[in-house]
Amino acid sequence: MAVKKKKTKTERITAEKNRLKRILKAAEVDDNKLEAVEGLVERASFLKIQCEEFERDLLENGYVEMFTQNPDGSGAYERERPTAKFYATTVKDYKTTMKQIIEVLGTKANVIKDDGFDEWNRGN
Repeated sequence: MAVKKKKTKTERITAEKNRLKRILKAAEVDDNKLEAVEGLVERASFLKIQCEEFERDLLENGYVEMFTQNPDGSGAYERERPTAKFYATTVKDYKTTMKQIIEVLGTKANVIKDDGFDEWNRGN
């Protein structure tokens, strides 16, 4: 049985970028628009993989940590881990970037083929 090699972060970003490009090509987005959103595709790919990295960390270490500024450890309290804040910001940025990419698809993303029901319904 072959052991699957864990992909590097760069390889995962490249794979995500290729996945998004395939989706845009399948939606028949013209080359000019593809070129225009190239930066968004790269950014979205990075952000998605970064979100996955933060998610792993948060699952392993949680959202909060004990914190104190006193050398003797007194006065410790729970605070949100910086990773949790970074994760929230990264997810928001990813959603915004993906929304911009989806807008390039325009109405093609929402096309519903006419099944003839409306015409049939008018006749009855």
